[in-house]
Amino acid sequence: MSLRWSLRWRWVPPFCVAGFLAATTVTADAAVTRSTGPLSLSSGAYFGALVNPVRTDPSSTPAEVSALENEVGRRLDIVNHFYTYEQAVGTQGEVQDLAGGRIPMVTWGATSTTSINNGSQDAYITAQATRLKNLGASVILRYFHEPEGAYRSTIVGSPPRTSMPVMSKVWKSSVRSRRGTI
Repeated sequence: MSLRWSLRWRWVPPFCVAGFLAATTVTADAAVTRSTGPLSLSSGAYFGALVNPVRTDPSSTPAEVSALENEVGRRLDIVNHFYTYEQAVGTQGEVQDLAGGRIPMVTWGATSTTSINNGSQDAYITAQATRLKNLGASVILRYFHEPEGAYRSTIVGSPPRTSMPVMSKVWKSSVRSRRGTI
């Protein structure tokens, strides 16, 4: 912070800051708008985790999930599974989550945004979406977690501005294959 900046803000009267905070504070009585959809709750929140204490592949195995649930004293609502871009999604891990009354969250790794934008990955993305559809239930799909991360350029090899078209393309391909139930 520059000296000029700190001197300018040092003289802001405390009542101005307090007034701003009071004007921007949300009260408990404020109306809350909730999303709607197959996985939306009318109240409360889901409780979930990536369960992989020893960093194995696959992650969140039934034994790991059961051990954590026993430790915390409740069933997980969501179980996160990490996959590289090349790994098939919609595996036995998700089947077991659904059978146990849990919602699988599929965190699917990234690939070159150029190859997705030029269409060379369309068939593969559709095949992955079909695997999720074949589970027969809604899942949470999280493509390329942390796209702003420091490792981004080494994975996808393109500037951040190309991420949004890719996210849009992955979403549209998934919805076309699933008819909106992801």
